[in-house]
Amino acid sequence: MQEFIKCDHCDDHSVCEGNTKPCPFPDVPVEGDFIVSSCGPLGCRSNVSVLYQPRYCQEFSGPDQEKKADDYIRLTMKAEHFYPNVWTQDDHGGYTPRRP
Repeated sequence: MQEFIKCDHCDDHSVCEGNTKPCPFPDVPVEGDFIVSSCGPLGCRSNVSVLYQPRYCQEFSGPDQEKKADDYIRLTMKAEHFYPNVWTQDDHGGYTPRRP
């Protein structure tokens, strides 16, 4: 018998029935996901980090900080041939899916 992992996104479990992999639609970041958050005085910089992989941590500042962060994420994904989820972390610690 296969182990069942409950999916919060599929109320009737029609998509996830018998699935032994994590939910394809997580509502929080998982290992390897990019996280973009504001940092610095009054959010004047954007910080890009990858959950559990500090080598990707970058900070961008200036009027086009969001564009710089998105460009960095796109280029890194293309170079690594790996396309994880991207999230924005708000000032209260909540996460929202983001499209770079």
